[in-house]
Amino acid sequence: MAASCASAAFWRALVACAGRKRGIVSAVTIIRNAITRSDAIVKIPSNDPLTAIAIARTLADVAPNHRSPKHLAVAYWKGGDVAVEEQICRPEKIEKIVAWGGFASSST
Repeated sequence: MAASCASAAFWRALVACAGRKRGIVSAVTIIRNAITRSDAIVKIPSNDPLTAIAIARTLADVAPNHRSPKHLAVAYWKGGDVAVEEQICRPEKIEKIVAWGGFASSST
């Protein structure tokens, strides 16, 4: 599941949203990404699969030519899925990994 995915060869950050604060973490992540004008892949939590996608799609609908929706990808994959994470978390593609949530929810 993905929304508003830019076809970039280089992403600056992978942001993993985990924990019990449904919606708020996803919204704050996307707002911070827009403010810092960063490129980011946002990994959404399984307990809130819709908020970040809805925000990203709304940004793309409201301002299709703006930089923010073009430099944002929102996706879900099971945490700890080695096949997916080996492709995404390569040092030549990602400068930093940001994890929201407690240790138990973000350690996978």
